[in-house]
Amino acid sequence: MTVEVRLQHRFGSFVLDAGFAAGMGVTALFGPSGSGKSTVVNAVSGLLKPDAGRIVVGDDVLFDSAAGIALPTWRRRIGYVFQDARLLPHFTVRQNLLFGRWLRRRDVAAAGSGAIALEHVVEVLNLGHLLERRPGALSGGEKQRVGIGRALLSCPRMLLMDEPLASLDHARRLEVLDYLNRIRHELKLPVLYVTHALDEVMRLADQVVLFREGRTISQGAPADVLNLHRDALDGTIDTPGTVLETRIVAHDAQYGLTELAVNGSDTIRLRVARAGGEAGDACRILVRERDVAVATSAPVDTSVLNVLRARVSTLRDLGDSVEVGATLCGDAANTVLRARITRFSADQLQLAPGRDVYLLIKSVALTR
Repeated sequence: MTVEVRLQHRFGSFVLDAGFAAGMGVTALFGPSGSGKSTVVNAVSGLLKPDAGRIVVGDDVLFDSAAGIALPTWRRRIGYVFQDARLLPHFTVRQNLLFGRWLRRRDVAAAGSGAIALEHVVEVLNLGHLLERRPGALSGGEKQRVGIGRALLSCPRMLLMDEPLASLDHARRLEVLDYLNRIRHELKLPVLYVTHALDEVMRLADQVVLFREGRTISQGAPADVLNLHRDALDGTIDTPGTVLETRIVAHDAQYGLTELAVNGSDTIRLRVARAGGEAGDACRILVRERDVAVATSAPVDTSVLNVLRARVSTLRDLGDSVEVGATLCGDAANTVLRARITRFSADQLQLAPGRDVYLLIKSVALTR
């Protein structure tokens, strides 16, 4: 199923002009706060009627300003998970979960055996011990898990998530993020996921649509979009770096390390603190600029686990520091890593485009 969105809308001086297509899996709508992401999902859900545009889900037109089509929210069959769970306080967890199913009972009946079962949602989201509690007795993370379960049980044909982790503290964010990562592999429907948090994109997104000042400026695989449009993300990402798609080669149980192959390479390997998953599994990582050192000769007797040969491709003056872009040597499809070093270091090393260097990467600097 494909989702096609083309919207124009004005709020005072803010103008939204967004367009993208999303397939099955998680499409992250990513960008700074106030860039129009939530406006888009509200328009897709039917909570907002845009000034102009067209929204199509599968074969069904939900909105078409030119044709005068604007289906009401209840006819769109869309599950929505908000920043806060918005549970019914006088219902138990079980009743809140089943309320979503009751609201969409005709769609559930039509889906028959294809409708997701309550027992399955309870198991995947670990809600069994909470079923008889009321929302007032739940933590923020538990409430969000119930909200996600309720949306899934409403038999949606697509799911909208508007910054579902934004209101949680760090520990609860990680907890719910783990559950979202589990269920995304089981969802057989499109998901539009609004966020301005890079770690959520890294863990969950199959595709990214990048927003800036009301416009969609890029769409594609997370590594492609995030690496290509780094300048557009200035101020959005606290720890700039390079996103790499890797696969697990092997685990070293003795030392608690995992070996990763970079971007389909047969020769370029990274060793990181043990990552979850099995050999052959995909693993997306972030190599932070601040955790990459540069040397012009091969280091000897170093504790740094990852030393990669590269060639300087770009130098970007950042005032007191310099961003060094270096293309890895080998078969990693022109993979570029970046390091941020002092201007003094850049001058001392006499760095220039074409200079052969070694990149030293701490294993702890690689984030799955």
